[in-house]
Formats: sequence, structure tokens, C-alpha cells
Amino acid sequence: MFARAEASDTLAVIVFDSADPDFYLAHYDLSDSDEVKHVLAHPEEVHPWTALLGRLSSLPVATISSIRGRARGAGSEFLLATDIRFASRERAIVGQFEIGMAAIPGGGPASRLPGLVGRGRTFEILFGGLRRQAPVRGGTPAAR
Repeated sequence: MFARAEASDTLAVIVFDSADPDFYLAHYDLSDSDEVKHVLAHPEEVHPWTALLGRLSSLPVATISSIRGRARGAGSEFLLATDIRFASRERAIVGQFEIGMAAIPGGGPASRLPGLVGRGRTFEILFGGLRRQAPVRGGTPAAR
């Protein structure tokens, strides 16, 4: 899909949506021990997930996330890499849970969030590990 978007003269927009009403994108699967071993043995390489998000954020088309359901961890990182995000007030839950595992988010929220919500709010989101519902018009997301 990315290669098509990069090569197209007519494609203008890609909308990312989920067919599952409970999940937008759940997480990045770390169960592949061969991949984990490779990444740990080659710290000089860009992780495939980070490379995908970098490519997504630099596509020559507008990218839109239509969010219903959970988008935590990698799901949140994916939607932060898109240009525009629309979240269902009733169903969207977004957050970075890594702090609860004594880990740091690896997909770029520490660099993408400050431009969207400011430095202080970024610290609250990343260090708090809370789930956030979609904001009500003009308001801030409610912690859950």
C-alpha cells in the first residue's frame, strides 16, 4: 500500500479504519523470538516497526486515522504517525501503557506528541500510562 501511495500521481488520501469495533490496533507482537534476538543483536538498525511508522508519516498523500475501539501502545503510535485523527467519542481509547512495564514507547510518541498536545501533556500521557477517551469538543480527554 505504501509503495502504491508513493508511486501514484492520482491517490490523494488514505483512511485507516478497523473492522473490529473493539480494537483499532492492539499492539506490536513481540512473541517472535527470532526477531527480538535480531533486534537486540543489531542495535544500529532501525526496528521494522519504527521504519514503518517513519514511512507512514512521510507518505506523499494525506493519511487519516478513523479510530473506534482501543489504540494503545503500537496502535497509538500508528495513529500518531498519520496526518489527521478522528476518534469516536463513545468507543475510542488511546494511550501508551509501556511505563507500567518499565519500558519506553519505541514507536515515536515522545517525539510526535509534543507537537500535538504540548510538552507537559506529553509527559502526563507517557509517564501516567493511562487510557484516554476521545476529547469532548474543546475539552481534554478524560482519564479512565
